[in-house]
Amino acid sequence: MRKTATLFGLLACFFLGQHVQAANATVTISDFAYSPNQVTINAGESVTWQWSSGTHPTMSNSTPSAWATFTLGSGNPTFTQVFNTPGTYAYHCTAHPAMTGTIRVLAGPTGLGEDQQKGTVLIAYPNPASGLLKLALQTSGAEKYEVRFTNAIGRTVKTISAAELPAAGKDLEVDLSSLPAGIYFYGLWNQDKLVENKRLILSK
Repeated sequence: MRKTATLFGLLACFFLGQHVQAANATVTISDFAYSPNQVTINAGESVTWQWSSGTHPTMSNSTPSAWATFTLGSGNPTFTQVFNTPGTYAYHCTAHPAMTGTIRVLAGPTGLGEDQQKGTVLIAYPNPASGLLKLALQTSGAEKYEVRFTNAIGRTVKTISAAELPAAGKDLEVDLSSLPAGIYFYGLWNQDKLVENKRLILSK
């Protein structure tokens, strides 16, 4: 009887798929699967996809898309997306339709990450931009942040160090005119912890 119950438990895990609830979850891409293929996080937290093997263009099923389709590899092995809005976000590999995953975002106790609760907000404008834009960082804490700009496949194309960021209430002009038109993301980092990540459109 005990063996039968154990067998049913294993089968249930197999058919229901892997599920993990964790802050700032990590999903590994390998062997034609996302592992785990189901994660649950709170609003304001992030999911990082970590490449291991294969070519798997990962596309959001949401409308509008929750992120630009990305393909990871040895040269750009990770992609991180912050989810600020509660809901369920399904995604799949465009090259292998049976390869799917789901992210469930809960409202959580506050719906915001620790840094956001402190009043930390990063804004880039205008957006869309033609190449020149301004960064405004609002923060009530003493933490040191840096800003990383990444392209649609998660590769960092420009970094603004903590020393370069302006004081609160001031803006920093950033020149991205050397980059081709397209969709980019700008993320605020605190000691290698991603605080928030936002979409930026460059037009020429």
